[in-house]
This record gives sequence, structure tokens and C-alpha cells, in this order.
Amino acid sequence: MAVIGGAIAYVGLTALAGAPDQVLGGVSILPFLPFPLWALVVYQSILIGIAMLRSTSIRFLEDSLSEKADLPESIRPIIGLNGTECVTNITDKNARWGHRISMLTINGFVAVSAIAYTLLCMRHGYEDLGRVWFWCLILIYTAFLGLTTLSWWTSITLSKKREQLRKTGALPS
Repeated sequence: MAVIGGAIAYVGLTALAGAPDQVLGGVSILPFLPFPLWALVVYQSILIGIAMLRSTSIRFLEDSLSEKADLPESIRPIIGLNGTECVTNITDKNARWGHRISMLTINGFVAVSAIAYTLLCMRHGYEDLGRVWFWCLILIYTAFLGLTTLSWWTSITLSKKREQLRKTGALPS
């Protein structure tokens, strides 16, 4: 959440400081302002991926401890990390719709905000950039969006595979 807060603050501050009349070497700085924002968005997606994978590891340990403690099967799904998955994991079968909507909304807000901010900065700085730089920046920002999407996709896929291993009790070779 600190990364998201930092990204939101960055957008607000650079919107004020990066007004269209701000130039460096005769070129508007506006089209270059989204770089740090996209770095934060990619970093956020990596942090979420790490948390997802760590979550699976913790659940492996909790399952083992619950079994050793001889806890009843009816209690195991509601204790520890298993009990919180219904809030934080939108792919969990016990996830609540309210939490799913909230998680999707905040992550969608971050994506839409980053894209909108980038487009706004690019639109206002287009005249100073010229076509070649404009399209280079478009490709770079598209690559950032692709990295973010790839990070999310890979983390979700890997997390699902690990969760399936946890549920079946099969350990990877």
C-alpha cells in the first residue's frame, strides 16, 4: 500500500511541477514524467507476486502444523492464513465478492491511473518531442505495461500451481 500511496503522491506532485511550460533543453519534461510511476507499478506487481507465493509457503507449513496438532478438519480452514485467504486472494474459492470487487477496483485504479497519466503527459509534450521520440516513448511505456501484466499473470499462474500442489499433497520434484 505504501508503493501505491507513493505512486499516487508522485502523480499529484508531478502534475503540479511538470506543467506544460516546464522544459529542459528546449524539450517538455512532461512525456518523461511517467517513468518513475511505471517503475513503481512494476515493482508493486512484483511485491504482490512475492506475497502470493509466500502465502502458499505459509499455508504448506500451517497445514503440516494443523495435522501435527491433530486439529479437527472443520477448524483448519478458518485459522491462520487459510482463514484470511477469503479476503486477500480473489481466486480463492471462499473469497467474498465484496473483497474481490475491492481488490480488483484498487488494482484497476492503479492501472487506469498510470495509463491515463501517461497518455496525458504524452499528449501535452508531443509537439516538443517529434515523431521518433514520441513513438519510442510509446513503445517503452507499452513495455512497462507488458511487464506489469506479465508479472501479474506469472504470479497468479505460479500461485495456482503451488496451491494445487498444496491441496493434493504432491511435492514438486
